[in-house]
Amino acid sequence: MQLDPIEEYKNPFEREKLKHKDKPYTKIICPNCTTEVQSDNLNLAGKIAKCGSCNSIFSFQNELDELLSPQEVITQNVDTQKAKKPKVGNQKDIDIYEYAGELSIDVVDYNDILALSASFLSLPMIPIGAGVYGDTGNYFPLIIGIAFFVIAVLRFIKYRENKSLIDVDATHLRVSSTQKYFYRKKEYLNANIRQFYTKANPNGGGYFNVFMIYDGPEGEEHVKITPMTKSRSRALYVEQSLESFLDIEDKVVAEETPF
Repeated sequence: MQLDPIEEYKNPFEREKLKHKDKPYTKIICPNCTTEVQSDNLNLAGKIAKCGSCNSIFSFQNELDELLSPQEVITQNVDTQKAKKPKVGNQKDIDIYEYAGELSIDVVDYNDILALSASFLSLPMIPIGAGVYGDTGNYFPLIIGIAFFVIAVLRFIKYRENKSLIDVDATHLRVSSTQKYFYRKKEYLNANIRQFYTKANPNGGGYFNVFMIYDGPEGEEHVKITPMTKSRSRALYVEQSLESFLDIEDKVVAEETPF
């Protein structure tokens, strides 16, 4: 005959613990005189009990915590795991280097302002230039329109040369761009950075940006530190690399895009 598993415990205290570990109830015992406290002497809201025998007052918070069933603990753990962001590895269009206590992140910037401006200007100038050339024989406006079009095409072909640069050392985080004529370098104190998070671009299209919560001179600021990335995993790669380097614990914030 198979023995009751409880009999495998020689220590009587272990047997008693096993018998009652899943019970959905508890009794409050006075730690001073070991008298059972009646329910009328329990303050459930304050987790405070008063012994009717010796008038001792004590907390029974631990007893209430033990009422949490194993299934509830499992559910809480599952919910916690779901809330965590997935870990991602190397991503296309993002280069990360760490050397001698410094971190460098290069993110390809698809927002080529020069290419967009040249494209916008070439669209009306080419037909206008062609009309002027047909009427007056002056080909100068047409050449300008074609030149803007060629510049736009060349810039789009070499778009990978446009990068947003994030450099972090022991004291500062600096954000700059290879498009120096359109972006100025910005500098932030590491000690004032509280959190990084990923947020979907409001224009849609499946693009994401990385933001940081920064305690600036005027209070809390939400600073965008990357250009648009083509996927959430790319933005997460940057976010997690910065958090790891600066030893910032990842926390869910209201502004980030949920998973």
